[in-house]
Amino acid sequence: MTDDTDMAGRLTGVEERLAHQDQALQDLSDVLADQWRAIDGLKGDLARLEGLMERLLEALDTGAGGPSIAPPFQS
Repeated sequence: MTDDTDMAGRLTGVEERLAHQDQALQDLSDVLADQWRAIDGLKGDLARLEGLMERLLEALDTGAGGPSIAPPFQS
């Protein structure tokens, strides 16, 4: 009978470890999914910044930086 109780105790220990590992795996999966969403958002931000940089460089190349500012009137 001690063999049966010993085997049952070992099986219970394995089941508990498996349950904890399943939870840890789910937690890691959730973190990974959150990180991918953040990366996707940053990619969008990078694309917008690259577009703004191109527009800025074009404006600097063409001299179309907006209205010129005249020096203040001096008497």
